[in-house]
Amino acid sequence: MKTSVLFFVKKVTGKISWLKGKIRAKAGNFSFSNLVWNYPLLLLGVFWTFYFLLDLMITTLVLDLAIDDFWIPIFHWLGGFFIISVHIGFVMPLFFKQKRRILALNILAISAAGFILLKFALTEGFESIDRISSTFIIYECLRLFQYLFVTGLYWKMIQDQEVQKQNLKLKFEMEILELERKAMKMSPHFFLNTLTVSIHEATRAIPEFWDIYGDLLKLIRYSFKDYKASNSLQNEISAVASFFKCQSKRFEKMAVDFQCSVPREIAQALPFPKLCLLTAIENLFFYGIYEDPESPALVSIDLNTDNPKVPFLSFRISNQIDASKAEQGNGFGLNALKNIMKSQFGKNFEMKIEEKDLHYSLQMTVCYANSTYPEDRTC
Repeated sequence: MKTSVLFFVKKVTGKISWLKGKIRAKAGNFSFSNLVWNYPLLLLGVFWTFYFLLDLMITTLVLDLAIDDFWIPIFHWLGGFFIISVHIGFVMPLFFKQKRRILALNILAISAAGFILLKFALTEGFESIDRISSTFIIYECLRLFQYLFVTGLYWKMIQDQEVQKQNLKLKFEMEILELERKAMKMSPHFFLNTLTVSIHEATRAIPEFWDIYGDLLKLIRYSFKDYKASNSLQNEISAVASFFKCQSKRFEKMAVDFQCSVPREIAQALPFPKLCLLTAIENLFFYGIYEDPESPALVSIDLNTDNPKVPFLSFRISNQIDASKAEQGNGFGLNALKNIMKSQFGKNFEMKIEEKDLHYSLQMTVCYANSTYPEDRTC
């Protein structure tokens, strides 16, 4: 079974660390991804300077060409970066985001014309401006097109990333809101205390009342138990038994074969997260058929203690699916169950679900190796 292991990496200074297949350069609080997405002009400036120096070295050292006037490459470096800054800082946002396209095109035309005229002035002089050729203009326009094309692609990439971040933020806020809505409820202390007093008062008048509602009270009290409090497998088994007693009172024709073979003393010493078995069993009554004596549902809980130091829990549900409810589930409960169990038992937990021809089967196993005993054990 594939198991994901998360490592919390300490800060590294002056080193390159691998994290989830991506390279992130770190030096103190420096982050390369932060530079790419949050400081585009700074990144372009660094890239543009690197490109300028590389071009200069190739021209002079590799091709062994002479540069008659160093002001030309310096102008290409500074003027090109100015054009890029205007393009990414003004032209692109005005044209695409603010929809002020005429203004954006005017700014682009003025900056490009200024670049071409200054370049011609450096090569020929301002007094020869009347002799500027169409070839010179076309050549410099092509140079500018290369600058702006690369810059435009980078700006588009940044905008797509920003849209993804906004969508992710919105999705996260909606999920938080959904959780807050689900979490809104009355105080469990008030509810449980009031219910307990009411049941005890009713029991005084009708002694059989406790037999009817005692299991419901135990189940409610267990469901409100703090998830941080220690919980044993025996606590979960007792809650499952109370749940089936309550359901048998609701459904007189309930056809569920509940099999439980769990030694109480051993189960009391084994940890188990609250409501994980109950969540899976409850789905049987939500989406399954549980009143068909010809095809009864099966719920089996077995704790294998052949090796007392390595108890092995096996949990199984098998039932027919109610076709009218087959499309109603969203898998939230089972996903939560799987995440909680993996968090506690890691690779010692496995869960397999099969659905075929309106038949549902869930098989869950837990190996209690290295969980409660001091001895080293393996499954």
